[in-house]
Amino acid sequence: MKYLLLIIIFQCFVSAEFYGVDDRLEAFEKMPPVIEHNIKASVALIPKERLIITEGKVSIVTPSLIKALNMCESSRFSSQPLLANCSGGLIGKQTVLTAAHCLPDKSSSSCEQYYYVFDYEIDEESGVVKPINVNNIYECEEIIHHNFDETFTLSGLDLALVKLSKPVFDRKPYHVNPRRVISGEEVFMIGYPLGIPKKVSHNATVKGDSYLKNSFSSDLDTYSVNSGSPIFDRNNGDLIGVLVRGTGANVTSLGQCNDWSQGTQEGFADGNDLLSIKKLLKGMND
Repeated sequence: MKYLLLIIIFQCFVSAEFYGVDDRLEAFEKMPPVIEHNIKASVALIPKERLIITEGKVSIVTPSLIKALNMCESSRFSSQPLLANCSGGLIGKQTVLTAAHCLPDKSSSSCEQYYYVFDYEIDEESGVVKPINVNNIYECEEIIHHNFDETFTLSGLDLALVKLSKPVFDRKPYHVNPRRVISGEEVFMIGYPLGIPKKVSHNATVKGDSYLKNSFSSDLDTYSVNSGSPIFDRNNGDLIGVLVRGTGANVTSLGQCNDWSQGTQEGFADGNDLLSIKKLLKGMND
């Protein structure tokens, strides 16, 4: 296995496999309260050209998995659109935590490339994407922290903090717990695999320390665009890490079409713990 750089649609270094049974959940599905409590503060980083906002109405301009990646019609979520380009989480009234590689640098152009969108998810009754409320779309005011070890050999860090253009009042930010993540812990994650609407990856365990500093490995089911997804303690729902890299190929050919790639025992999803930004995080949940 090797690190994946997907250069056709996305810009992100990512994990790209599911492990065992693909049991990812839609946002509306029944799940334990500790997971359900964290659903609303997940945010999708969506390139501005993929949304058209006219007179308060939002239109999506992007293909489905079937059209974009030749996904088999029988594959899970194949009719859903590839809209997001990275994942993130609200950790303060005006602050989003994501992976630094989702943003080239701290410049204004990096700041301006995305909309930060809440509630990009599937509607239970219709089975299609919920209409995106223009009030749930935010812009970046400033990238207040950006630390990306492009060599994958030094710090292993890949974290960014984004200040939104206005405060978010209709949902509670995640409770952040900057601590060392230990092998054997149960974890879950919320994000946007391959850019499709919000999914929960659960029934996962920390496999141990990564060979990179400030990092830990797990068997979370993750793909491109899960980069920046918050990783949570399964016992109390605390945000303890951010997905930043991993192994896999995203899709596997079945001949005439593709299906989601399935991981092997050697595969992994790497997260950064939050100890490196502990001082910056202080007081955000107050």
